[in-house]
Amino acid sequence: MARVRRSVLGSMNDIAWQIRVRVEMNETYRAFSLEAMEMELSTLLHSPLKYRRPIDIARELCRGAR
Repeated sequence: MARVRRSVLGSMNDIAWQIRVRVEMNETYRAFSLEAMEMELSTLLHSPLKYRRPIDIARELCRGAR
């Protein structure tokens, strides 16, 4: 079994909690958008990413692919 760094596991647990909260909040309003949730989650800072936002890393990777 592969070893997972605790910071990665912690980030995964945080993302799961963020999703759970957003789903529960959206159940009240009956409006749920995976795309909107994805955009919100992409702005969260993560320790394994050296406290950078996933959306910023994705943008850099896309610029480098050109």
